[in-house]
Amino acid sequence: MTPEREQPLYPRIAVVATAVATTVVALSARLAWLTTRADSAQAAAVSTYAIEAPRGSIWDRDGDLLAVETYAYDIGVDLPTLGGYDAAALAAVAGPVLGRPAADIEAAIAEGRADVRRRWISLARGVGADTLDALRRARVPVGDDTVSLQAMGLTTERLPRRSYPLGADAAHVTGFLNLDGEAHYGIEGRYDAELTGRAGTLAGYEGTDPRAFRPSRPGADLRLTIDRDIQVAASRALRDVVEDQSASGGTVVVLEARTGAVLAMASWPAYDPNQYAQANPDAFLDPAISKIYEPGSVVKAVTVASALDVGAVSADTQYHDTGTIEIDGVTIANWDHLAHGMTSLTEMLEHSLNVGAVHVAQALGGPRFYPALAAFGFGSPTGVDLEGEVAGIVRWPDRDPGWAPVYLATNSFGQGMSATPLQMAAAIGAIANDGVLMTPYVVAEILPPDGAPVPVAPRARHQVIGPETARTVRGMLLAVVDNHVTQAAIPGHAIAGKTGTSQIPTDGGYEEHATIASFCGFFPAADPRVVILAKVDRPEAVRGSEVAAPLFRAVAAAVIDALDLPPDRPVAEAAR
Repeated sequence: MTPEREQPLYPRIAVVATAVATTVVALSARLAWLTTRADSAQAAAVSTYAIEAPRGSIWDRDGDLLAVETYAYDIGVDLPTLGGYDAAALAAVAGPVLGRPAADIEAAIAEGRADVRRRWISLARGVGADTLDALRRARVPVGDDTVSLQAMGLTTERLPRRSYPLGADAAHVTGFLNLDGEAHYGIEGRYDAELTGRAGTLAGYEGTDPRAFRPSRPGADLRLTIDRDIQVAASRALRDVVEDQSASGGTVVVLEARTGAVLAMASWPAYDPNQYAQANPDAFLDPAISKIYEPGSVVKAVTVASALDVGAVSADTQYHDTGTIEIDGVTIANWDHLAHGMTSLTEMLEHSLNVGAVHVAQALGGPRFYPALAAFGFGSPTGVDLEGEVAGIVRWPDRDPGWAPVYLATNSFGQGMSATPLQMAAAIGAIANDGVLMTPYVVAEILPPDGAPVPVAPRARHQVIGPETARTVRGMLLAVVDNHVTQAAIPGHAIAGKTGTSQIPTDGGYEEHATIASFCGFFPAADPRVVILAKVDRPEAVRGSEVAAPLFRAVAAAVIDALDLPPDRPVAEAAR
């Protein structure tokens, strides 16, 4: 008998292995399913809550609020709750409270009901607490009874909103936060990262304790260099002049002479940041830093200072004023079209003579004049800590193939070049500050919620002219106010400054009748504390002495009061 042959072992092992593997796969799949079920159940039981992080507040130098977080409410209608209620009845009651036509609300509800996927519609965003209270108290007639708007499906959602106590008076300084929490312009835009807090979370699982917790971190507060009283006074004085002169706009800048700190910066037209959605977006840009103009004769002070500093002229220099001068076939005339004969530099500044400025610039020469302009800050941003600053325009002879010698002449009295109001104020500020050009700044201190305050130190850019030169020019500009531009004078206070009356460029020339009137000055003249630039666009009165000098005086009076500056000269001397 033939013995039965033994079968190879590996087929049986393979069969067993396959069976085991099949079982393992099945068990693994079951385990994965159970794990997924458990994770899903646990996830379903999680409750996560966002903890709001307040945005930092903005304060003036003395602790008055300029921007603070409050709450507003978004209003809507829950369509399933509204159900069969009469939409017209709801609209008739809610419309007047919200300031929205009832027909608009009724149409919005009808549109929402027509879309079976929609469960909610918005009626209003960002309403105040008073409006919310009125909505909650309102009753809607239904048959012989009345019901609340909430019973008909009115919903409210509380959301953080920004409040600006000074409204339009400080709009260009603060900027604004929109309803979506996005920061635009001014301090809000520039310091958004510092002002924004970090939201926290509170999360827990059903039946477990303690809950997972990450605290929120409020945003930092900012203390500004702005003085509330000076800011409001500047804004309102400017608005009054613009309206009285039927002007197109204007700007006032107030700086601390020694530090560059911005005490006030106002432009008109402005807008209310509490109601930014109703404003013309053109008003959002800050003309003090974002819009350029030809500064005109205020630049004559810079021309004289630059020439004195290198010895191209002296305080005793005189020139023969012929009333006109021809450069490259272009005739340049004094504004009064008069020849003044032998004239000193102080008299040239007093009478604001273009021909004299050209003589000084020619004595200085282009290779020294243009570096001096750059040193005073023209053609480059000031570095102020605000969004949207522009550099201004200077046609440099070594960079611009279109430059011609006539530009040296016209630039000497501020024509054919452009600057921002803040640039011009900072340049005159260098003369007030013994020749040192400062970087203007608006934030004085950052106040973190959980740390020591971080002060912002004043920053000097460089020495533009020597202290003695600066003092000489200050004396000349004091004579301008004492002897000629008396509209800027304040009894008991030595005011120094220079007018500007500039044309407005158009394509290929200048507007025929419109001008920009300006005055930039400082006080006390011997040891300046404050620099003020006042500028009015397209006023009815043409000259800076007629429009901008009185505006300067009004703002200066407010500064003297706010800073409690004592008189620095006999009243009779100032009033002569």
